[in-house]
Amino acid sequence: MEAIKDTGEKLRELRTRKGWTQENVAEMLGMSVSNYSNIEQGKTQVSIPKLAQLAKKLDYDFFELITLGEKNVFHIKENKNSGNQAYIIHASLPNNYQTLLVEKEKTDLENTFLKEKIELLEDKIKNLEKLMEMMNKDKL
Repeated sequence: MEAIKDTGEKLRELRTRKGWTQENVAEMLGMSVSNYSNIEQGKTQVSIPKLAQLAKKLDYDFFELITLGEKNVFHIKENKNSGNQAYIIHASLPNNYQTLLVEKEKTDLENTFLKEKIELLEDKIKNLEKLMEMMNKDKL
């Protein structure tokens, strides 16, 4: 429950920085003031789509919002009766989470670089094919 509380505290801080009341934010989100208050107090779980909506309204990065304090894991639980999915935040990511994120960023950058390199090489191949075609025409 600590990660939920951390997220709620962050929401409260962002809201007050903007000079908004809980009533203002609850109205923007189409929810009751008591429900929004419970989110800020960490008394209720909040769906990821609702957190994304909150982050957008507060002009704040969604991933910064959900990674405050403890690292968070998202579990998806499906309600068998309605078919709806609930997204629940838990503070339980492994200690090497930051290392994994850095490695992922490096891999993403390498992939982008390699894709660009492939495009350049494909362009070179096309140009060489055109050159060979022109040379073959000159021989005839």
